Amino acid sequence: MRYIFLISRFASFVIDYLFLYLFTTLLAKFNTMGYILSLILFFLYRYLTTAFYGATLGMKILKLRLKSFDKRICLKREIYRFASSFFYIGYLYALIDGNGRTFHDILSDTAVVIKDGEIKKDEKEKYVKIVAVILLIISTTKWTADFILNDIGFIGLKKKYISDLYFQSFEGDKLISLSQDELYMKTLGRKYTAVVDIDNKPSLIRISNKLKYSEVYKLNLRDSKIVGEYIYKIDLPIQYLCSGVFKETRDMCGISLRVT
Repeated sequence: MRYIFLISRFASFVIDYLFLYLFTTLLAKFNTMGYILSLILFFLYRYLTTAFYGATLGMKILKLRLKSFDKRICLKREIYRFASSFFYIGYLYALIDGNGRTFHDILSDTAVVIKDGEIKKDEKEKYVKIVAVILLIISTTKWTADFILNDIGFIGLKKKYISDLYFQSFEGDKLISLSQDELYMKTLGRKYTAVVDIDNKPSLIRISNKLKYSEVYKLNLRDSKIVGEYIYKIDLPIQYLCSGVFKETRDMCGISLRVT
């Protein structure tokens, strides 16, 4: 019965996230602002359905409900999801909790049950709450920092051009996967794109930094696409490209952190 309950919780979670996918898809044309609005709508969807009905649509389909609910409890529960979302530790805790509760359930003093299920008393709850509060602070701080660094600067901007080209810039020619935080730290203080005058015309130049050399591309705008035009190779790993003027074919101002 316990495993059926946990599987039902996961299934309801997936069903509810389809609403986030729907909101994100419908508002995609508004770019970053659309993404923010989709998060707000998803927050309101989960808050209002649980506050008034004790269950989201996904929970209702799987015959689940909150043991206790009102506007205050459900508002706290949605805010406390930050504690559970830190590497999903709070969600995974439901696998070992005697009542199958997540961190946001425990912090808001409620639980998800099947029909009129009962909640067992848990002596470890006060310690779990301490851990959950710590993760809440860490997760909220991390999300806020990521939002300020990665999203807030794009509010109000419109996507004019797109490109499916990838200019490899790390660890030679070997493609590696980087998280947003790793990518930010790896490129901090570096500049790979600049506007350079070529034949008295401003041109967008992009360097592709390899392990021991750099490739220089001119980015051309064609309809709604950005197309890279290879210009030449430099036998230095350029880390910072300066704006300037191309006086000759191979003239460029850049800074390398490695001397060969």
